Amino acid sequence: MARNYDVMIRNVLRSMESRSQTRGSSSGATMWKAEIRHEGLNKYRVIRGRDRDVVEQMAETQIAAWNEMWKVENGK
Repeated sequence: MARNYDVMIRNVLRSMESRSQTRGSSSGATMWKAEIRHEGLNKYRVIRGRDRDVVEQMAETQIAAWNEMWKVENGK
């Protein structure tokens, strides 16, 4: 039975967190982080940024690319 390796953006949003950046000139600036992974491809990536929408869009784009790679590798 084949496992479904599609990574759902909902899981990314749950892992997205805000934190304060305390180094450099952006002291106190809110940063967003999304940790995404695709177990089928054995891929992992951390995306960081100051704008939550941008981080979310970058995560969605990466997930879509990984899912396409997975489909090609598995002839789907």
